[in-house]
Amino acid sequence: MVIRPLALLIHPDAISRDILVSHLGELRWITAASHGDVPARFDEAPALLLGDADHVPELDEVSGRLRIMLPALRSVAMADERRAHALANVDTVLVKPVDLDRLRKALLREARLWARGSGTRLAARAEPEEPGEEASDHDPDDVVTRRVRY
Repeated sequence: MVIRPLALLIHPDAISRDILVSHLGELRWITAASHGDVPARFDEAPALLLGDADHVPELDEVSGRLRIMLPALRSVAMADERRAHALANVDTVLVKPVDLDRLRKALLREARLWARGSGTRLAARAEPEEPGEEASDHDPDDVVTRRVRY
């Protein structure tokens, strides 16, 4: 089955949620204003979690709890430098400021890792990540998950 992954976005600001969802259209989205708005059960399990750790201080805890229910879940957090080092349950931490292109790349990399781990085939990307790059599911940098300063 070929799909577009479902991502859960937690951010308290409705305008920020709308901007992120509209600019990251490669994914399908469900959104929550806070950790308390995250559903206890999902009709369809999200593949990805995206949150701003500066606005949702309990993001690391939420990621850990969701990972218990959804072991294949991959997570991306945006955070300032002092908070970034404390996010143990998050796969990729983007140190602010974060631009949308780098955020997109991090999310698509985590989506590919989720797909490999869950045996799912992703819908093809509409455009290459870098000028001159062929669109493919292969990314030599995703062999290991690591924290990257963007």
